Amino acid sequence: MIERDIIQLSKSQIAESDMDYFILVTGLMGSGKSAIMDEYERTFPVEKFNKPPIKVFFQGLEFEFIDSTFALRAGENTFNFFELDAPTIQKWVQFIKVSELIIIIHNHAPKNVYGSYLNLRDTVLNNKQKEASILFVLNNFANTDGVVSKMKKLYELEKVEINSYDIMLLPSGETYFDKIYGKRVKFGRNDLRGIFSRSIEQIDNKITKRNKNIDRF
Repeated sequence: MIERDIIQLSKSQIAESDMDYFILVTGLMGSGKSAIMDEYERTFPVEKFNKPPIKVFFQGLEFEFIDSTFALRAGENTFNFFELDAPTIQKWVQFIKVSELIIIIHNHAPKNVYGSYLNLRDTVLNNKQKEASILFVLNNFANTDGVVSKMKKLYELEKVEINSYDIMLLPSGETYFDKIYGKRVKFGRNDLRGIFSRSIEQIDNKITKRNKNIDRF
């Protein structure tokens, strides 16, 4: 089970029980997706990942996840986080459509930019569930001055309904060398934990609202 201070949602707070929810973690190549996912998995207890209920084939073979995956439990529910880069989800939008929440990792100061911010934005917006939210996680910045406004310009978020997305800041971590994994980044424990706890809270709030609307009829 997850430490109590990681996900503070009791069974009574979860809108539905014994359900699988899927959270896509994406971003341009080099944005820090793997660093964040891997560091969380190395820092906190995680559960076994359940694959989304979709079938995708590549060259005749069923798609296998090769990037980071793990699950977290809150109450009776399983929240499955899986990492795929922008080119992959642009080819197989089914992974977007099955997700209750899409986390877009954004590198504020990349050495190189691989891909288009606008293409990524449009791919997510055009294929996500109507009620699915987007959580932008902004990382790799020296100070907070202007970082959010710069990111908003890159993705042209003024054209996106403001209620459909949220933004979190992930302060730059400490770079270190691991004998097994090579160069890694160690983020602040609370900062790292906050990304995934907020993700679960957003999904729970959405489902609670959905159930209240159903009860009205």
